[in-house]
Amino acid sequence: MRLTTNNRRTRILIPAIGAAIVYGSWALYANWDHGLSSAVKASLTQAAMSFFFTAFISSLIEYLFTLSQRLLFRFLLPVFGASALTSSLLVLAHVMVGTPEIVRTILPSIVIGFIYGVGYTILLIYKSRSSVESLKKVSD
Repeated sequence: MRLTTNNRRTRILIPAIGAAIVYGSWALYANWDHGLSSAVKASLTQAAMSFFFTAFISSLIEYLFTLSQRLLFRFLLPVFGASALTSSLLVLAHVMVGTPEIVRTILPSIVIGFIYGVGYTILLIYKSRSSVESLKKVSD
């Protein structure tokens, strides 16, 4: 499998695996003072949610990106729509499992996830413009 941004599966899975490792580890650290059981539960919850949400947010951004042809909306809709939905679901998941330090646990995911969403959307804008320019060259 070639590691390029043209491979949709790679674009989605590699960051998702990295997110699971990084944020699962962070959640373990953030909840360590509440005992091993709470820390591991928060860590596994965050790792699973980070994997799922990174893959989900990437797919959602790609979908939301296609809903408008106006550049401003092609940027704003994916970035803010995906971020709001995934942030809400992260809070809900941690409330359900009883994570003691919810804000401390998910804040890095929300901030970096937002930055990831901005970067991913910019990548899609760049790729769509490159595709249009390629088509113009072919038709000339």
